[in-house]
Amino acid sequence: MQRIATFLLRLTAQIILWFVGLSLALVILFAYVPVPITATMILDKNGATRDWEPLEEIDPDLVAAVIAAEDAKFCQHAGFDTEAIQQAYEQNQKGGRIRGGSTISQQTAKNVFLWQDGGYTR
Repeated sequence: MQRIATFLLRLTAQIILWFVGLSLALVILFAYVPVPITATMILDKNGATRDWEPLEEIDPDLVAAVIAAEDAKFCQHAGFDTEAIQQAYEQNQKGGRIRGGSTISQQTAKNVFLWQDGGYTR
């Protein structure tokens, strides 16, 4: 019984280490290489085909408008808007329509590594 428990504990630790290591490796890779495809793209009802445009070819006012609409404090935080997350948490505890508090950085990580269904478990 002791050997089985030790084996399961080691296996669990190895799985966690591999998961964390793979996640870190992908984050480092995707810092330099464009993400080829994501679960969001695969599961999109319109398919995974996209026509990418270089940022330099997009009107700067459009870029600023998208950033302002998605994350008004984008230039004022380090990837997490803790105030918005706290406000969303407090409002969501009251019930009703779920409100998000994620930043562009968090949304990007979600779109690259996770799936679109909502909830705290995601």
